[in-house]
Amino acid sequence: MFLGISWVEWVGYLASVTVAVSLTMSSIVRLRWLNMAGALVFTAYGTLIEAWPVAFLNGFIVAINIYYLRGLYARREDLQRWDLREAGTFIDHFLRQHLDDIKAHNPGFEPASIARAEVAFFVLRDLSVASLFVAERLDGESLLITADYATPPYRDLKPGNFIYRGNLSLFKDLKVRRLLAITHNQNHTKYLLKMGFMPSNYQGTSYLEKII
Repeated sequence: MFLGISWVEWVGYLASVTVAVSLTMSSIVRLRWLNMAGALVFTAYGTLIEAWPVAFLNGFIVAINIYYLRGLYARREDLQRWDLREAGTFIDHFLRQHLDDIKAHNPGFEPASIARAEVAFFVLRDLSVASLFVAERLDGESLLITADYATPPYRDLKPGNFIYRGNLSLFKDLKVRRLLAITHNQNHTKYLLKMGFMPSNYQGTSYLEKII
């Protein structure tokens, strides 16, 4: 007993909280994983209290989530770059909708930086805009990333892998040896570290740096 509540009841509360949190996920993959975890705990809870309809229903929900997760991971998406110079006025509409969120992840970004960018493109996933990438020349061999922003439904590692692993030739062709980024957003920092960036002090300024 803790706070007058049995451990079995705590299992039920844990299941409820997990399912509730899953519904706040913007990524469908994270939603499925967390929802499955909550349903699995509910299955255990239903078994413990011998509430078989609860156990069977949530066991079925676990199976449904496994089915759809397998489909999501097996599905091959078409990822491609869309140069911002070809995007026309769509850029303005995109920035009006996402500018505040972009700045929350990329504090140095300003729309004017697109005009002076060395590299600027959208990443499309099955023709939907998944992310925005903008980088300007800092010196002869370095690019400063002013925007590396994923739209909420696509906040997994696929856009990053596409940019930083699948398109390294783009940077090499520009004679770029290092990519530098500044962010104060914890989630964005974790993402960049997973993409191979490391904390660095370059020319007296703290960055996250990726050597190409």
